[in-house]
Amino acid sequence: MQRILCGLVTAAALSPAFAASEINLGVSSEYVFRGIPQSDGAQVWGSFDYYMESWGTYAGMWVSNAGLGGNEEVDVYAGYALTLGETLSLDFGGIGYFDPSAPESGTSTNSGEAYLGVNWGLFNSYGYYGFGTTAEDEDEYAYVEANYEIEVLPDARVRLHGGYFLGLGDYYDQFADDDYIDYGVSFIKDYGLAGQIALAVTATTIDANHGFTAIDGSLESDRPQFTVGWSRSFGSAF
Repeated sequence: MQRILCGLVTAAALSPAFAASEINLGVSSEYVFRGIPQSDGAQVWGSFDYYMESWGTYAGMWVSNAGLGGNEEVDVYAGYALTLGETLSLDFGGIGYFDPSAPESGTSTNSGEAYLGVNWGLFNSYGYYGFGTTAEDEDEYAYVEANYEIEVLPDARVRLHGGYFLGLGDYYDQFADDDYIDYGVSFIKDYGLAGQIALAVTATTIDANHGFTAIDGSLESDRPQFTVGWSRSFGSAF
């Protein structure tokens, strides 16, 4: 979801409109979140975003058929983008991750985060603090990421990504490792009204010997993960 959030923040900070809404639709061959595949097959997602440039505030909802717990996922978020220059802005807010299909006794994927980031032209960097899930105690965590886009053509760009996850709560003390790195590169081609196509290669430092595989053996993702996706935005100011 953070990929969408970064685009929304830039729009919120730099849009000439006083208020605007946007609907985004997309499909991808796999749902990869912070380097870790989350779905066993294709993902279909949609989002609705609303932002007010005059106040610097924004809010939205993101929905996917494939989520962090293997079920549907619904994310809600809101924040404030402070414009510091023509291409520079600070951003802070919160995200809630929800699994509406999980039974009341198994809501391990329901969680919340606070974030703080900076957007500067084609570069952005964000830090997230996770308050933990509803099924575990003391499982707070932190995640930081940096992304840089390189324009290779007027309608195409390459996006470089690096991220670092660190478990902070006592829950992670039981594992041999409490952190991992994820990284990747994406090629994004814009086809105008037909939307855009993205090709991505991602990986993490979670291998068969990493402590996180004790949480879920499917977390092993040190081998390159290839995904392809399509998305289209429908926006209008009002």
